[in-house]
Amino acid sequence: MRAALARPSLEEALATQVRSRLVVPGEELAGSEGLEAGEHVQVEEGRCSSLILGYVCLEEGRLCVLPPLWFSPDQLEVHLVLFPQVQPLCPLQSEWLEELLCLAGVKHGVQQEVIETLCQGPLPAGLRRSALLARGTPPVHGTDARFQYAFDPEQQCSQIAEDGTVDFGARNGARVVWPGQVLARVVPATAGRSGVDTTGREVPARAGQELEVIPLKAGENVRVLCPKDRAAVLISKVKGHLSLRGETVAVKQVKLLPEASPQRGPIEVDTDLRITGNVLAGASVRSKGSIVIGGCVEPGATLHAQEDILIAKGVSGESTRIFCQGSLETKFIQDCAVLAHGNILVGSYILHARVRAGGQLRVCAGGGPRGGSIVGGEAYATLGVEARFIGSPACDPTLVGVGPDPELLARLGKLGEVVDFCDTGILRLLRTLGLKILEVHRIKDLVAQATPARRAYLLDLVKRLTELAQTREQALKTRENLQEQLEGPAEGGRVQATGAAFAEVQVHINGALHCVTSPLDHPVFFKGREGIVVATELPPEGASSGRG
Repeated sequence: MRAALARPSLEEALATQVRSRLVVPGEELAGSEGLEAGEHVQVEEGRCSSLILGYVCLEEGRLCVLPPLWFSPDQLEVHLVLFPQVQPLCPLQSEWLEELLCLAGVKHGVQQEVIETLCQGPLPAGLRRSALLARGTPPVHGTDARFQYAFDPEQQCSQIAEDGTVDFGARNGARVVWPGQVLARVVPATAGRSGVDTTGREVPARAGQELEVIPLKAGENVRVLCPKDRAAVLISKVKGHLSLRGETVAVKQVKLLPEASPQRGPIEVDTDLRITGNVLAGASVRSKGSIVIGGCVEPGATLHAQEDILIAKGVSGESTRIFCQGSLETKFIQDCAVLAHGNILVGSYILHARVRAGGQLRVCAGGGPRGGSIVGGEAYATLGVEARFIGSPACDPTLVGVGPDPELLARLGKLGEVVDFCDTGILRLLRTLGLKILEVHRIKDLVAQATPARRAYLLDLVKRLTELAQTREQALKTRENLQEQLEGPAEGGRVQATGAAFAEVQVHINGALHCVTSPLDHPVFFKGREGIVVATELPPEGASSGRG
């Protein structure tokens, strides 16, 4: 019984299988002859009786009555614990319960209404229950300092509507902020408020911890108020697009245009660009920031951005060219060529296009029965491709794959050109010096034996030769590092069709090829030790099988 009431949780105490009789004050303890009176037991005229309401226990030959109270480990709660009894118990009296609390040193938080309820009638037999007799005032611990955002830092992608249209209103990169707008602030830590346990002792509160560093840095057009204060605030200086890159928040100034057309000539801006309407056929648009388009991009247009490109209603045209160093999001891509160094998110379909992503390529299932499709053309990504359907029942030849980062490929190509240039220059200089290979001691001998007038000429050749050799060595080291980077991501990349992949689909992964000869439901393609492995995943809830 004593061990049961000492359990750390009330549930454990009530779950303990103990047998004992609950006695009331003054009740004679039958069968006590020859026993020594112990805790809360008195002996008068040879008879033992209980001094309190409690459970009868025998401990080492001593007859005791234990208070039926359970204390929480923090002393903030005191419960009356009632174990099953053979017979109904007589009505309790408030004086008995108050006496128990007084003996236990309980001074604070007594639940008088609970006590009155317990004393209204007999307690039934056979029940296992408890009643809260006293509750202390728990401490209110201080809250840690936190960084409070005026935007969702995780909202890096647009929302896709049911028809596949890109809704970039909530996307951070397209969110318009105003001068003086608070972007983020530090909410200081609080000290907390002490509590009082049931015995009247103070329960200290834990103070909140201050931030050691501000998790965001102020970038372009963002200022920090009170940078050394615990309540630092990041505020926008100008009207523009919110930009969150890693740990830096910035505001990109934005130029606003109703549309882009070839009649107004090429558009080139140093800021972000927001076009509320369409990019008309033949228009050329360049931005050193992001480009946000509220309409569509017509055939023959060209877009180039050093950051993201967001197009609400799609891109089409065989001569249309789209390039961005960030991510690209649009409703559909049809017939054109698209290259993004980041992720590509398409709301509805890719049709007979040439698409390459340096991150992930994902096609969502918006916009009708062909929503979520990649049909015809080529679609590559460095980290993986996911669509609802790949290919079509009409057997359109379709190439999808996981391949190297296009930016790294371009850099590798340029480094190869540098190495070739250096090799040609070094060979030409060696021939001028009358040498077949680069031999340092031969060159030193030539310089030492030359006349003063020719020595200056030879030294100039040696300087140029040294510069070319150093440039070549650095280019080779950089190219080797880039090649190591290219070998990693493609190994783990996969191509997935959540609906189906059809015949005439070719899957390329890191140099391996797999040709689909008949429709496959929910296939996942990935690179194994001996080539491409085709696995099958269960379709997501509500998805069609893809076979019509």
